[in-house]
Amino acid sequence: MPLGAIYDVLARGQDRPFSDKLRDEFEQAKRFYTGRLLPYLLAKHRLTEDQLRSLPARHAFRADDLVVKTLLLAALVPNVAALRHLTAGWLAALNHGSIATMIPSWRGSSARSGCPGPTTRPWRSR
Repeated sequence: MPLGAIYDVLARGQDRPFSDKLRDEFEQAKRFYTGRLLPYLLAKHRLTEDQLRSLPARHAFRADDLVVKTLLLAALVPNVAALRHLTAGWLAALNHGSIATMIPSWRGSSARSGCPGPTTRPWRSR
């Protein structure tokens, strides 16, 4: 299971974060995702929310969405070793099978190495 997919499980309420503080922070992350990140991704891929239900699993939106959700999870739990120092290669590895990469080493140290760098680069200006 891609790590970014865990975000969806938490967002649907199928599991709850462990503390009140983390629950509140997750609620803020959900609002940020639905209010800012999801609209950005939909516009980038020229999609509507209604189209997401029938979107193929390998559509580029899905990979970008998993990267976004992985980054949100990393921000929520910065002390988790696997999420502490994310690189493009590590993001791809954590979402294995969901992100097509050209990164020779899964621990690549630069977003310029391939995907998901092209996904995150435009966010710098937002």
